Amino acid sequence: MLSKVTISPPPLIFLNTLYHFQETYELVEDVKKRYNVPVNVFKSEGCETVKDFEAKYGERHWETDEKNYDYVVKVRKKPVQRAYKQFNVQSVITGRRASQGGARASIQLLEVDATGLLKLYLLFAWNFAMVEWYITENNL
Repeated sequence: MLSKVTISPPPLIFLNTLYHFQETYELVEDVKKRYNVPVNVFKSEGCETVKDFEAKYGERHWETDEKNYDYVVKVRKKPVQRAYKQFNVQSVITGRRASQGGARASIQLLEVDATGLLKLYLLFAWNFAMVEWYITENNL
């Protein structure tokens, strides 16, 4: 969607937890090639590989200390804060959808978080069928 409304794309940020599905990594590479844009990758500090991460935090850290795992690898935590600081981010556009459930079930189109960051959830009212339709219609 964004590629259709802007000449100069904003920085794209990918939070690499090191535990994504292979298809996720392939999608990142496809985005780089198809749209000729850099994707800025952020990981837990000092952890370039799963081996690094497990040496620092232990195996299956999400099971042994879920709260700390979220802090060191996920959204609103250390890696994303480094990304926002590096690019002086004041607003973000995400693909979060209410239909994904959990904490996402109550999201609205626009949110301002506790830090003042403006978050735009363009797909908040979409369901999975709508996402699939858009992908097919736009040859994504």
